[in-house]
Amino acid sequence: MPAPGGHRFGDDLAALRVRLSTGPLLGSTPEERMASLTSPEPLDLPHVAQLLSTVRSVLDGIRTTDAGPVGRGRNGPAAEGWESDR
Repeated sequence: MPAPGGHRFGDDLAALRVRLSTGPLLGSTPEERMASLTSPEPLDLPHVAQLLSTVRSVLDGIRTTDAGPVGRGRNGPAAEGWESDR
């Protein structure tokens, strides 16, 4: 799945940002997608929770270096504009 850089949406070219489609979070079957779209609490659905856990794991892996976490107030390429430290 393509992941266009944030600069294509007007974000600062120097900022480390990417825009990801949320479509895959709906599920891989018509039944999962319908459940995601009609559920009052879609984050509680097992397939959504599993996908979000995978995304979190990948992003945590990107944020971590051998020297420790990278992010706001820390050294590393993502120090400026990194917004995951919420």
